[in-house]
Amino acid sequence: MQKRCENDTTPTKIRYNRPVCCTYGAAFFAPAEKGAGYEKTVGDPAGDTFGRAAGDGGHGLHDGRAGDERAAEPDWRLTLVNEANPLPEDYEPDTAEADNGYLFDIRAVEPLRALLQAGREAGLDLVVTSGWRSWAYQEQLFEDKVSRVMSGTGLDRAAAEEAAADEVARPGTSEHQLGLAVDIISNAHPELNSAWAETEEAKWLKAHCAEYGFILRYPPEKSEITGITWEPWHFRYVGEEAAVYIMENDLCLEEYLAEMCAKRE
Repeated sequence: MQKRCENDTTPTKIRYNRPVCCTYGAAFFAPAEKGAGYEKTVGDPAGDTFGRAAGDGGHGLHDGRAGDERAAEPDWRLTLVNEANPLPEDYEPDTAEADNGYLFDIRAVEPLRALLQAGREAGLDLVVTSGWRSWAYQEQLFEDKVSRVMSGTGLDRAAAEEAAADEVARPGTSEHQLGLAVDIISNAHPELNSAWAETEEAKWLKAHCAEYGFILRYPPEKSEITGITWEPWHFRYVGEEAAVYIMENDLCLEEYLAEMCAKRE
């Protein structure tokens, strides 16, 4: 079984095929063996949670806060994006520059800027290396990889796409397209690898990210749940309340959403 790497460079991948909980605004899918099929998001009776409320940013989830009005609205901060929960092709958040020329969802750009500023004031070298990606850019990354696989192996198009998808996320399935994911490195350690986790920057980010509404999205011990290999550089905005709970309880987003589902049943 392989797990895909969200930075689209390491050959890793799991497919998802069954919803564990779908009463919290969108489905939570458990991993299955590679090659199994998977269902589309089934968060509402129509089997599609896209565009359920104005400004929801796609297939967002309820945030579980008190009040009938809040409970009836999806929470854009908790949107789950993966192969089982792809974004629609026309999804494009309003963005603003966060740092180093990279864009981020405008609704969450200030917390990201604050996180980076706090780290730099603590004497750390924090550098954004990836933020929001458009569908066209993700498609280009995928197509470039397919072409390289075909020319290097002689595989036909269908087989090359399958092989390419082990390394590069198909359009719509990369969390970066949501606009709420950010990769952070340092000038001293620009490589996206596990050694980054041992840097002072990575340790500080893990310890303080929740204060600004961010989580370490793909922890090493959660790969079988998220379907993504360990990425100590990849952080995701979910809002301060959810972030604190997730980080304090050593959860991943999928586990948090499943727990919220259980509480609502």
